[in-house]
Amino acid sequence: MIDAGLSHDVIALDVRVVGALKKNFRFNLEAARVQARRDIYFSVESALREVCAEAGKPLALLDRALFQLSGISALELMMRQV
Repeated sequence: MIDAGLSHDVIALDVRVVGALKKNFRFNLEAARVQARRDIYFSVESALREVCAEAGKPLALLDRALFQLSGISALELMMRQV
């Protein structure tokens, strides 16, 4: 749904997204634990939605960006733009 552009306010908290959170923001949970606990999943999703809303961007854009740039650190990209 995200890739097809049918949903703009969701993110797939899979290994790639949770891995990016761990690598760049010291997130200390494994993807399997996030996916297994509904309360944790929705808490993380809500926090990411809030950050995206502050930036004026849809949550699905973060999902797609992390997918496309999975080999590059998000923080490295931000530092290159400064």
